[in-house]
Amino acid sequence: MKKTLKITVAVFLLSFIFLPSPQQMLCEDSSLLWEFKPATDRSVHIKAIIPIAKGTDSYKFLEISEKIWIKDVKAYEYESGTPVEHKVYYDSSRDKQVIMLLFSQPSPDSFACGIEFVLADFMEERNDKVFIFEWWYRSEEEEFHTGVVILPRGTDLLDLQLKEPERVEEGEQIAIYYEGKSKGYNDFSFQLAFSPSGRTFLGMAERYEESGDLDTALSYYQRTMTLYGRYNFYAKTKPEFLKGIREKIVALQKITADSAFEDALEAFEQGEYEKAKVQFIPLENQYRILKDTERESQCREMIAECERVVMSREAEMLFERGKMQYDTMNYPSARESFVQAQEIFEELGDQEKLAECEKWLGKIEVVYRTILVGLMGAVAIVLKLLQRHFSKGDTYWPET
Repeated sequence: MKKTLKITVAVFLLSFIFLPSPQQMLCEDSSLLWEFKPATDRSVHIKAIIPIAKGTDSYKFLEISEKIWIKDVKAYEYESGTPVEHKVYYDSSRDKQVIMLLFSQPSPDSFACGIEFVLADFMEERNDKVFIFEWWYRSEEEEFHTGVVILPRGTDLLDLQLKEPERVEEGEQIAIYYEGKSKGYNDFSFQLAFSPSGRTFLGMAERYEESGDLDTALSYYQRTMTLYGRYNFYAKTKPEFLKGIREKIVALQKITADSAFEDALEAFEQGEYEKAKVQFIPLENQYRILKDTERESQCREMIAECERVVMSREAEMLFERGKMQYDTMNYPSARESFVQAQEIFEELGDQEKLAECEKWLGKIEVVYRTILVGLMGAVAIVLKLLQRHFSKGDTYWPET
């Protein structure tokens, strides 16, 4: 009777083949026992306790893709600790590495055999040092399984997929316990994600907050929230923890926003209106997110005031320029300056300045009319002189 175990992580596929069917299992319910210890270097230390049937002289334990590095293989009788001979070889016909258990003579009785090994570079690593450990087991006949995954110290369990564990124990190291069975295409499989980064980010946030660097602290709290919020396990099991981080983020955002608001006010009071406007614009949106309607309204008012002052300054500059151009008799440019100033004062609703612009534009019109009248008088005189000249019969031919 033949059994097949397949383990996959990312694109890797492994096959466990047990020959023959054991007559006596380690546990009364015929469970196979597994212990997995994934590490943050992407390796996984695996320990299995498997039944060896009476009369077995060799045991093909593991077939694995040649892309996976198997190391530190150790096999032994589980009860006595007596070493069991084994070898690892390459099967070119299947393009697989094989771990074979060897016995000097057929076993006189059934016994439990322990085997330990390390699969290097086995797990997928994602952003923020999130590691994905995935395990699949398949057998031709029904088999029961009990397994535990022990996460490295200082890491958090972020997500669980494919199968719900029997329980999760949290202590110095997190342990996730699974039970299940396999038969045919009904796999014993699970997937989990873990990472040390959440604790690292949170620790950095707290240290920077204590040192008074609130901007950097806020950045690390946000990274903590982004990491934990990306996966479902924390949302389901630790809503209060996530709520606490969210409240901390909001509190720091309010503190940093209020500080930036004071900086923007200082820039306004010092007459740096363009700079103040640039500072108030993002603050308006930030206070909207924080649901601080009073400060949001104040930012909106200050933005409008900055724009008003800047426009007023521009209009005053145009107005003064027009006066200077008028004094130097550059009347076309003066008129253009007064018209531009007039448009801005009209937008600002400054009636007094509008009246002054009208006054100066009126003065320019008077000058234009005076010039026009003078020109018309000069033309009339010239025409009169020409008329007298030609009435005497004189003819003037220009010399060539």
